[in-house]
Amino acid sequence: MKNYLVLGISVLAGVLSFFFITNKIDAERKRLEGSSQRVQVLAYKTNFSAGQYLPAPASSFTVVKLPKSTIDKYRLPVVPATKENLQNLKVPQLSSDVKRGQFVRWGDFSITQNKADNKFAVTIPKDSRGIHYRAISVNVDNTSSVSNLIKANDHVDIIATFRFPSQSGKGNLDIVTLTLLQNVFVLATGQNYPNSDSVGRRAKSYNTLTFAVNAKEAEMLTFAQQFGKLNFTLRNPDDVYYEKEIQSVDFKYLEKNIQSYLKEREKNTTQGNF
Repeated sequence: MKNYLVLGISVLAGVLSFFFITNKIDAERKRLEGSSQRVQVLAYKTNFSAGQYLPAPASSFTVVKLPKSTIDKYRLPVVPATKENLQNLKVPQLSSDVKRGQFVRWGDFSITQNKADNKFAVTIPKDSRGIHYRAISVNVDNTSSVSNLIKANDHVDIIATFRFPSQSGKGNLDIVTLTLLQNVFVLATGQNYPNSDSVGRRAKSYNTLTFAVNAKEAEMLTFAQQFGKLNFTLRNPDDVYYEKEIQSVDFKYLEKNIQSYLKEREKNTTQGNF
């Protein structure tokens, strides 16, 4: 019995040793293959200065080969010499000085590669935390855009009307209107915005408004555009008031509150400026 036990342990040890040695050989083979594999990357043909727009890729770059293992080990931020990358580097602007033979990195280039094509992007403002808003465009018509009287730099409230299956379950549709966002900054009307090339020949009509919003607001606006109807109320430039109690208006709500609305309007208009 002891002989069988010793034999079994010996066989198991042999099997484990076999797998261990096999894995070591396989790992070494992959290491050697990786060290011999070379990747074509871009390098600069000559010295260039910060702020300079580079000439055509053939005049700016040369192709060199680097071991893939070196790139992986040192995490070199090099630009592979692919057709797509060369296409994206047609007229890049350098953000720092570079030397002949230096590897090309995406970080070498200014974010604004062509200022003429990025005038609008740099107009997108920051919020109170210093984080940039996103620009998003929505479709409008003459009515929803206050007869195209909304202009860039105005502030608006965005109102959405949705139709969704009734809670009664009888196949009817419930219609609800609510204020989606308040005091939203208008970046552009159509393709017209302050300091744009077309500012002097601004069209009287447009079919889109572009707003400055954060990421969550952009999601809400995208959803609302797909499943609802948007309207916009234009604010006075001095109006920064935020309505605290936002209501959802449907037929029942309107029927219940219309009389109080009329009395409130009567009071405000008789004591107001109009």
